[in-house]
Amino acid sequence: MKKKLAIFDFDDTLFRGQSHVMFNDYLQQQMLNPLEVYGKKLRKRIFLFRYKTDRELKESTLRFYKGTSKIKLTKFSNKFYEEVILKRINKVVSDKLIEHSKNSYEIIIISGAYNIYLNFLNDTFPIDHIICTQLKFDKNKFSGKIDGEECLGQNKVEKIKEVLRNDQIDWDNSFVYSDHNTDMPLFDMVGNKVVVDFCQKLDWVDKSFIKLSLHH
Repeated sequence: MKKKLAIFDFDDTLFRGQSHVMFNDYLQQQMLNPLEVYGKKLRKRIFLFRYKTDRELKESTLRFYKGTSKIKLTKFSNKFYEEVILKRINKVVSDKLIEHSKNSYEIIIISGAYNIYLNFLNDTFPIDHIICTQLKFDKNKFSGKIDGEECLGQNKVEKIKEVLRNDQIDWDNSFVYSDHNTDMPLFDMVGNKVVVDFCQKLDWVDKSFIKLSLHH
């Protein structure tokens, strides 16, 4: 029998907000002294124009934690998950995730957010695969870099296909939940396209989409 999938984006879908931005802010509060935080923000403003890509901008903030042990960064990531992530879960979306799991769908989280905190989702929700952007460690020390390609856009499709390469999938009866048209390659994979509507601009959505409203 072919597997049916329920695929969920994370930021602004299962989670309210951009988690990688909040993660960086959280690490600033926990790990940097006030002078370092001020210098970091000033440097970001001065050199913002130099960052050609979103990845360069992300790594410009991540490098402040270069050399941090994997154990220590994982500890702070766990605290971030408990103190920030869990308080900002969209219940409407998480209820759909649980419902799909009860109906024997294979649950996939696919996100550009970082693995070091997303992995804790397994402690809370019935998730089969977490596919996301990886942070790079060298000899259990954080390198300040992203490992490999970010899990965004078309790369999400390629990463899902790699994880499920030996499986037979019922794509027509599978679901994708996301808030943004950058996930159109994901939406195009399945028969059930669910756009998570929290009052963002949705002029790209046509009648083939199901709207899941987070506002009333």
